Formats: sequence, structure tokens, C-alpha cells
Amino acid sequence: MIYFLLIFTGIVYTGHIYIGRRLISSSSVDPAVRKIAWIILLTTPIFIPVSFILRFSNYKGLFVDITNWIAFLGMGFFSLTLVWVLARDLLLVLSGFIAKIRSSTAFDPSRRAFLGNGITYSIIGGSALLTGYGIYEA
Repeated sequence: MIYFLLIFTGIVYTGHIYIGRRLISSSSVDPAVRKIAWIILLTTPIFIPVSFILRFSNYKGLFVDITNWIAFLGMGFFSLTLVWVLARDLLLVLSGFIAKIRSSTAFDPSRRAFLGNGITYSIIGGSALLTGYGIYEA
């Protein structure tokens, strides 16, 4: 079981780093907010193996419940965010191909930055709303 947890945690960390590089590093927020976001993003996956170990060790109590909540909410939010980021990246690749075919000359960097930030905030907000809706339905 320990090998499964190590491999699974490695895969989850890889996904979290991918999300962080695509969303946090490219955003135009304050560096302190970026640092906090990276800390949250990189500490949340720790709760997943801890949750499984505590669950299979038959521990009970408030600490186990809080650990389970953080782990499962983190997994839900992560999976939603990962799907949205992958869809956005696929659309960016497709739009790059279309732009090369059309060879348009109109390029405004401030507009591109504004749209990029809007999409980033939409992904995070949409994932948070869908995670909240999932909690409500559960």
C-alpha cells in the first residue's frame, strides 16, 4: 500500500505543480498572494496520504475528520481545476493554429493579459463554485 500512496502522491503533486505553473505563475496578482497560493497548492496534497493512512489505521476523532475533509475537498477542487486548465490549454493550442492560418496582424498585449487573467480567475471561481455545489449536494 505504501508504494501506491507514494506513486499516487507523486502524480497528484505533478498535477498540482502543473496547475500552479499555468494559473499562479502567469497571473498578475501581488507576489505575497502568489506565495500563499503556492503554499496552499503544495500543502493540500499532503492530506491525501495522511487521510488514507489514518482511515486504514482505524483512528477516530476530530483530527481524522478534519484531515478527511481537507483531503477530499482538495481532491475535488483539484480535479475540477485540472479539467478546466487542460481545456483552456487545448483551446489555446487550437487558437494558435487558427491564428497562424489566418495570419492576423492585430495583436494587443494588454488585451491578451486582461483575457488571460479573466480566464484564470474564472477557472478558480468556477472550480470553487462547483466544489461548493458538490458539498451542498452531498
